[in-house]
This record gives sequence, structure tokens and C-alpha cells, in this order.
Amino acid sequence: MGQLGNIKISTPTYSETLPSSGAKIRYTPFRVGDEKTLLLAGQSDDRKEMLKALKTIVGNCVSGVDIKDMENYDIEYMFLRLRAVSVGETSDIGVACVSCETYNTITVDLDAVIVEKQPNHTDLVKITDELAFRMKGIDPEEVSDLDLSDPSDSIEIVARSIKQVYHGEEVIDVESNDLEDLRDLLESMTTDQYDMLQEFFRTAPKLSKNVQFICGGCGHDNNQTLEGLASFF
Repeated sequence: MGQLGNIKISTPTYSETLPSSGAKIRYTPFRVGDEKTLLLAGQSDDRKEMLKALKTIVGNCVSGVDIKDMENYDIEYMFLRLRAVSVGETSDIGVACVSCETYNTITVDLDAVIVEKQPNHTDLVKITDELAFRMKGIDPEEVSDLDLSDPSDSIEIVARSIKQVYHGEEVIDVESNDLEDLRDLLESMTTDQYDMLQEFFRTAPKLSKNVQFICGGCGHDNNQTLEGLASFF
């Protein structure tokens, strides 16, 4: 190794509280290599590649927790924190007016974006007195080509999100080879029973920020809530 190989560049370090667990973690800004990873993923126009890059960058910049132990909303939240200290605390985004649908450019303070948690959210879904399901957050990269609003895709997403099945006194840990049986079980449910499982996704914690602006097209006074990472870029 030459003399240049011994040079270490110091970077600022910040602390943050992980939304899911309250654990204290530390993080550093993007490096040039991280920005290159993000740029290449964006140029690919591939959602799966973008999600993979997101996890890679957060994993590179965050310490004190394993990326595998972070919930999806933890990863999105920390990416916003990283973006704020690396590029800037604000982001100019386009938001459609609820009245005329004209897109307006507004400036959002990324430090004001929070993880909203619904009080009725639970990972234990009881279908009947004899049947209940323990749900889990699913890796979005794993289902990047699926749509929860599509009936067939919905069953696949729900099946992959089931961690345990409680049947009477029996507790069944779901393995990958159980997915076919799970799909059959889900398809045998009534609409109301299946909707109980979908509530897990509807109430899942998510990035959230209220924004207000006067539409430049029609003058309507907008008061909207932006949700999810994609809303802030």
C-alpha cells in the first residue's frame, strides 16, 4: 500500500432515533460512491434497482443497527435524514392541486417529515376464534413488480407477509414452501375476513407531511398530506 492508502477522510456524524424501536443510531452523509450508486440506479429506470440502491446506501451510512433489522419505514426515514445532511434540508417537489390537478412546485422541509403511526395498527390479525395471523413487514424489493390493488398480486403480497399462523392451540411458523397452501387459504376467505388482513397494510407506519399551498392555476387553497418516500422527490 502506498502513502495515499493511509489517508483517512473524516466526515461529520449525526445521531437519530429509529422510528420503529426508539434505538439511538448514528449516520454520516452520502459519500461520492453512494451518490454514484443512486445515480446509476435512477438511470436504469428499474424500481427494484432503486430499492436495492436505497438499502445499500442506508446500510453504508448508518451505524448501530443492521439494515436487516430495520423496518421499511425506518429505511425510508433514514434515507430522508441522509439526503437532508448530504444535499440540503429542503426539496422542491411537484404537487397536484385537488381542484384543477395543476402541478405546483412547493418547497418541503425534509426535517419536518415524520413517520406517522396509526393507533389501530397491529401485526396480529384475528380472523375467527380459531384462526389468527402474525404479520411482518415485507421487503419492497421482493414485491417491487406486484401491486396491492391487483387481486392476484394482493394475495401474493399478503401471503408473503404472513409470519405465523395461529390455529387453535397450534402456532405454525410459515416457511417458503408454505406459500401455496397460504394462497389457497386466503382465497377461501370471505371478503370481510380478507379485508382484515389488508388493514395491516392500510394502517402501516409511513412517512407523512402536511403541506399547504395556493394553486397557481385556479387559486384553490390546498391542504394535503403527502405520504411515502416517493412523495418528497
